[in-house]
Amino acid sequence: MTRTFVSFRFFSFASITLFVLLAHSPPALATQFESIGTQAGLEVTGELSEFGHGVCIFDFEGDGDLDVYVTNGVGSPNQLFLNDGGFTFTEAVNANGAADSGHAKACIAADYDNDGDPDLYVTHYGEPNRLYRNDAGTFVDIASVANVGGGNLYSTGAAWGDVNADGRLDLYVTNRGITLAGEPNLLYRNDGNDTFAEVAAASGVEGHSMTFQPLFTDYDLDGDSDLYISSDKFLGNQLFRNDGAGDFVDVSVATGSDLAMDGMGVASGDVNADGRSDIFVTNTPAGHRCLVSQPDATFLEMADTLGITVGEIGWGAVFFDCDLDGDEDLFQVNEVPNRLFRNDGVSPWADITPTAGVGGGAISMGCATGDLDGDGDLDLYVSNVLNVCEVYRNETPAGSHWLRVDTEGTVSNRDGIGARVEIEIAGQTQFREIQAGTSYLSQNDHRAHFGLGGATLVDRVEVRWPSGIVDVMTNVAADQSLTVVEGATATTVRPPAGGPGTVMQLFAYPNPLRHAITVETNLERASRVSLRVVNLAGREVYREELGYQGAGALFASWDGLDPRGDRLPPGVYWLSLGIQDDRGTRQNVVQKITLVR
Repeated sequence: MTRTFVSFRFFSFASITLFVLLAHSPPALATQFESIGTQAGLEVTGELSEFGHGVCIFDFEGDGDLDVYVTNGVGSPNQLFLNDGGFTFTEAVNANGAADSGHAKACIAADYDNDGDPDLYVTHYGEPNRLYRNDAGTFVDIASVANVGGGNLYSTGAAWGDVNADGRLDLYVTNRGITLAGEPNLLYRNDGNDTFAEVAAASGVEGHSMTFQPLFTDYDLDGDSDLYISSDKFLGNQLFRNDGAGDFVDVSVATGSDLAMDGMGVASGDVNADGRSDIFVTNTPAGHRCLVSQPDATFLEMADTLGITVGEIGWGAVFFDCDLDGDEDLFQVNEVPNRLFRNDGVSPWADITPTAGVGGGAISMGCATGDLDGDGDLDLYVSNVLNVCEVYRNETPAGSHWLRVDTEGTVSNRDGIGARVEIEIAGQTQFREIQAGTSYLSQNDHRAHFGLGGATLVDRVEVRWPSGIVDVMTNVAADQSLTVVEGATATTVRPPAGGPGTVMQLFAYPNPLRHAITVETNLERASRVSLRVVNLAGREVYREELGYQGAGALFASWDGLDPRGDRLPPGVYWLSLGIQDDRGTRQNVVQKITLVR
């Protein structure tokens, strides 16, 4: 098998108070967008709809071009626009089976049945939700059969995530209701074969009333999908920590994330390049809020410090690198005007809305981002109420480079939802989470997109899958779309100058383990090897020096005991092999394992 070893970094818990500019970034370029919805064939007039409607950007046809699905108001059919290339779109007849004319709200796409094509879930307000299974390009509503219709609840947002890491995507739906008594939220556990079980109360995530938008994000860096929910009417946003098996604990108060506000849209990103997920929530004129993650897995609210709290009624929001300089910027839609804040690594962020041309002139609600014309920078789609929706083509001048990473799960879910993709250039890192359902009633293209500044080569691309498998590629050329297949023995990239990109795997079995686990890998060169086991708090609980090992297949084992021979408690651990070859190169490869008793 083909393999490479690269350094694994346990995240430092040292406090980071200064924002960092990437050393490879060129001088800032003037960020510019052009509104081209009508000429692109994406002209949609949003109908009057209580709490608006959403947009989903995804590759419906599987041809590498991003297509667009939008929900509309009562009596107006939803629409699917197929990408013909060159920023031109053709509306699909009857949205290929998904053009219902109900009171549609959110729309999110993912391959819930792992058959290789994207399916579609659409929430409705006061009527059953729809699950459109993709049958060879035609959508078929199976919500009733699959038990995900939800009755006649007043559903708003939704998100896909594999909460129990079984390789099947589960579904979370928020229900706002029409009174303060509200309605319970729903968690549908995917049991396979087009069947789901509603387990919100049993899993501890039923939540309270008047909720708008859910978001799956790994806030505590333990490898599973936690859940954040925005709530209206000052009832308090909620954060639920996942124990890895799909059971959740409400940690809202303990983490300082229980914002009392009119919470609406939600987005996650890394505002200060510290490797942790930060959360932005839109609000009424009282001001938007931004929760910045701290080293102890709590949050500080820092929207004022960042300069991104505005006195407007806000709805959708997305973090994205609009100028490809290597850090994430913020676009937020409001009831006039919309705002684009550029992150230059210092506070406050710069409001570049007037020069960027994305202010709009209507009541905007949903928004999403994706590279609609395939030119390497990210474009924007904004849904408006009682006005033509806006499509903004990113026309930022050339000069920066990019990389897009598409994840294809084999052990994990097919889309790799919940995976963490990290890149490293000259010792500096960026990460993205693969998500399906964010912003407000909307979904961005779920592929990980990175701005590289002036760099033409990425030193390392690492994908941490929900299964615990870690795939690594090195020496990856910029300006390409790269597909990483989970656990593949070889992943082909365009070889840059300096050598080909390669992938390695560490196999650990059985996993979960009860008594002992076998570790298998392959050494390209003779090396000195050590085996380490680390708990989720970052503390080493076992180490064994395996000595000098020749090139070729390597097998090792661990019996689940600490150095004193005592049995370690059940739970999730990181197992790593440290390798030092004859050239002095120190490298590590890691696998997440689960110990049961």
